[in-house]
Amino acid sequence: MTFLSALSVIVGALGLAAGVIAYFRAQSAEQEAQKAVQYALAQSAEALARASDAVGRSQAASAAAAGVARQAGDLADVAQLADRKADRALQASDEALTRSGAAMQGITAVVKRVDESGQARLEAGVVRWECEQVKKSLWVARNVGTLVARTALLSDATEPPKPIRPEEVIPRDVAPGDHLQFQAFPEKGVRSPRVRLAWKVDGDPAMHSQELTLIIE
Repeated sequence: MTFLSALSVIVGALGLAAGVIAYFRAQSAEQEAQKAVQYALAQSAEALARASDAVGRSQAASAAAAGVARQAGDLADVAQLADRKADRALQASDEALTRSGAAMQGITAVVKRVDESGQARLEAGVVRWECEQVKKSLWVARNVGTLVARTALLSDATEPPKPIRPEEVIPRDVAPGDHLQFQAFPEKGVRSPRVRLAWKVDGDPAMHSQELTLIIE
């Protein structure tokens, strides 16, 4: 074998080896490409699943928003109804206050009339009695008021009644300054006998009375 023949064999072997290497590299590249495609498909499937989940959540959110909107509308209706009721209650309260004010004015007027009537009676005068010892056993009950004591009568108010002896047993009118006369005697065990005056006044059908205690020395 000549040198050229040997060189041709070597070159051919090298070309074959390069072809084999290129084949295996091509196979490896194809496998890598398949892996890349599979990975891309897996990523696409995952992205699709996420997108589908997002769409489901978006639909649920839309449904919830619609429900909230309906509830908001219902609440608005309730609020309007409550406002109307509050307006009616406020109107009723104002009317009650007005009636209460009118009632208070009426009560004030009645109280004023009662006060004026009482004051008028006070200004008209009263009957008031005082006892005075004239002699040892002789006493008088004097009207020191400003009204006439109608059908006035004096009696013994001592318990038991005994020390007082009225000198007038028939009721009579006693004018201011006038008196009813009686006798008071000391009794054993009784140092403070009592007398009772009874009378009426003009314009008042009721019977009035007053009791007085005597100090007998």
